[in-house]
Formats: sequence, C-alpha cells, structure tokens
Amino acid sequence: MFHRLAALLVLAACTGGASDKDDTGGETGGGDTDTPECDEIVPPGFDVWLTGVGDAVIGPEDVRWNLGDTSGYCSLESDGRFHCDTGGASGAAELFINISGAHPVSLAVEIEEFACLFPQILVTLEHIGAAFAEDRAYFIQWIEDEEECANSWELYFMNCYATAVFCADGDAEVILSDIINSGIYGTDGFTITGSFPDGSGEIADDETFAIESETTIRDTTNGLEWTLDTEGRFAPYVCREGGA
Repeated sequence: MFHRLAALLVLAACTGGASDKDDTGGETGGGDTDTPECDEIVPPGFDVWLTGVGDAVIGPEDVRWNLGDTSGYCSLESDGRFHCDTGGASGAAELFINISGAHPVSLAVEIEEFACLFPQILVTLEHIGAAFAEDRAYFIQWIEDEEECANSWELYFMNCYATAVFCADGDAEVILSDIINSGIYGTDGFTITGSFPDGSGEIADDETFAIESETTIRDTTNGLEWTLDTEGRFAPYVCREGGA
C-alpha cells in the first residue's frame, strides 16, 4: 500500500438502523435496520477533497477507485471535490490518487449500501518536487564491447543497458535488468526523488539520485553512477509512446 498520507478525515453520516414506533412510543418491530433515518438516501459512492495540490495539474485519470471487479475514475466537481460514483456497488473499496509531483496515495474506503450523505474524505498530498523542464534519460552500459553489447541477449541473456528515464510530465521509469519499474519523480536542488510503489524490488519504493554533474547522477542506495543520454536513445520512447 502506498504511504505518504499526511491527513485523512472520513465523515460518514446517518448509517445507524431505524425502527418503527407505535403511537405510544413502543417498538413495533417492523423497522428495516439496514436503512438509515433521513429524508433522502444517496446512492453508493463518496467524495474526495485534496489539499496540498498547489499548482499541480490533475488529470482525468489521477483519482480513481476500485471495488472488487469494478473500477472507475472520480469526477472533478465545480466546488473542487472529486465525486466517486461506484455505480451502485457497495463494500470495501480502494481509493488511488496519483498526481504528478506528489507521492501516490492508496487507502481503503468502506462504501455503505444506504447512507444519508456521501462519506467525505480529506487527503493532504505530500510533494516530491518539480519535474525536469525537458525529458531526460540516464544509462549504465553493463557490457563495454560494442559488438557484444549489441548482441547481449543472444550472448548473455541480459540487457546491455540499464536506463533511468525522467519525463517532463513527472513520470519515471527505471530498468536495471529486464524489469520495468514505473512511477513518478520530482527534483529538489541536486536531488532526484523517485516513487516506485509498484516496483519489482530491484529498486527502493522511494529511490533517490544525487545530481553530481551536468552529465552524471548517482543512486544513493547502491552507489551506481548513471550517465546522461545525450543522443536521445531512451527518453523519446518512454515519454512519448506510453512507456512510463
């Protein structure tokens, strides 16, 4: 589960059971204990309020939910909240928030079948910094011989290059061996911080790179040095063709 959740407030309204009373105030026993007492029942769903967004641009697929085999995106309303309509489904749902420049958030939400008001969820985002102005990629060449490098899979069953790509839209992709680790990143001074919650274990969920020069960065976890791809071999595919 993603961490980086600074604040969470859930306000659920009127979910207590109801009971029928006769004219003398006694129980009749005919009430529906699953239906709350309120003027109007809302359909299953919930509202999400985000703080700490700043100038971040939120895309139509950045706030979404999942409930069993059903999933969907939350719509941005005129008052600034995101409304998540689960299409009549109730039960244990998951909320996912993945906005460029902020740590991803994942949390559990219980959706009532009957409620007077939509549960209100407040999430404070934690920023990881701004993205590079232009797509940028770094690499490590594992095999020095150029001919062997070009035929690395046939000779050694491995990639010749490890790549770390940082797109201008905040997406990131790191490949050490042959496993793709996708996530987001941000920069702060001479530090690149990447968040890879769905990674393979090859790299940390929160991976940090130190910018050592105009052409090199160093992974602070394992000490590997990466060289800037000045020929544009890696970033164009990842950043413009849906890789990250």
